[in-house]
Amino acid sequence: MIPHLQIIQALSPIAGGTTRPWLVNAVRKGRIDSFVIKFFETKYVDEFDTILMECLCCVLGKEFDLKMPEFVFLEADKMVLSFSPIAFQELYKKDERRPKFGTLIFSPEYKSL
Repeated sequence: MIPHLQIIQALSPIAGGTTRPWLVNAVRKGRIDSFVIKFFETKYVDEFDTILMECLCCVLGKEFDLKMPEFVFLEADKMVLSFSPIAFQELYKKDERRPKFGTLIFSPEYKSL
């Protein structure tokens, strides 16, 4: 079963990607964690099942012993949205009824010089 978490704060957009990712905070297992939420275009979800593909990639990656982030569905209530940046609100409201795919952020195991 895929966890459904409530967004408590939309922080900032993340550079790059056609999914227009944002960094958000949500409560997971009693603590606040940071997640990347992705906003897929409806046509890609309908034609290519992009949310399903993201979930399957995370599951299959673990089967090959790759370090994969935990994936979740993220939701924001009206109160959180009202205090979020306008750009986030616009992306979120494009298709409010569709689940929003997100992954837990984890620290990189290396740093560039």
